[in-house]
Amino acid sequence: TNAGAVVESVIWTGVTTNDIYKTDKLVLRRIPAGVSAGIGMAKDMYVGVFEVTQGQWSNIMGSASAAYFTNATGRMSRPMEQVSYNTMRGAPGNGIDWPASGTAVYSESFIGKLRRRTGLEALDLPFFDQWTYACQAGTTTWFNDGEAAANVSGTNGSGTNVWLEVLGRYKYNGGCPYEDVPYPYVERDCTPEHGTAIVGSYRPNAWGLYDMHGNVFEFCLEWHTVNIDRKKRSGNWDSIATNCRSAAY
Repeated sequence: TNAGAVVESVIWTGVTTNDIYKTDKLVLRRIPAGVSAGIGMAKDMYVGVFEVTQGQWSNIMGSASAAYFTNATGRMSRPMEQVSYNTMRGAPGNGIDWPASGTAVYSESFIGKLRRRTGLEALDLPFFDQWTYACQAGTTTWFNDGEAAANVSGTNGSGTNVWLEVLGRYKYNGGCPYEDVPYPYVERDCTPEHGTAIVGSYRPNAWGLYDMHGNVFEFCLEWHTVNIDRKKRSGNWDSIATNCRSAAY
């Protein structure tokens, strides 16, 4: 429900019981057009059920060596991180500088290679509003579970948050338990108990999308600060709860 009102749910849990969907295959969910929390989508769109994993990245790019978390336990099912927007899509030096370059991407970027592999020429990063719409899945609450009582006030925002505990990996449910050592606090050889979690370890939203709160930041297409950085959503394994809500960036 969304604060008591029924929200249609379309969840295929089979993706979490077979690792092939986290490493060798890429599952997209059709997100219906509509209006959610004032954000309108004029037509349906497809969104990855999981964050891109190290296994999926390796299959497209040939290696996931840039990832920080390298423990062999579940590594290929942990999300890819330490990746720049330019590596994902392309840089001005490659003639790519959205919005001036439109839908064009650098051919050797992740999206460029993924377009060739899938034949999906329209495949791209989401716009800021598209990401928010997909994350909320028809809800208007702090998090995408529709819990009206959920909040990020006081210590609920800066410390343990009981609502976020089951929705995604963040600082206080294993992500970053160490406060007295320098960033990134967690050893790169740590198992998925700390740092990033294996994708799909937490509860999905009503549209079957996992890890939309926490785990790793997710790039959007637009500039956050022009010519400096692009918008990122969801928070990550080291984020406090207030930075993992659907409206935060």
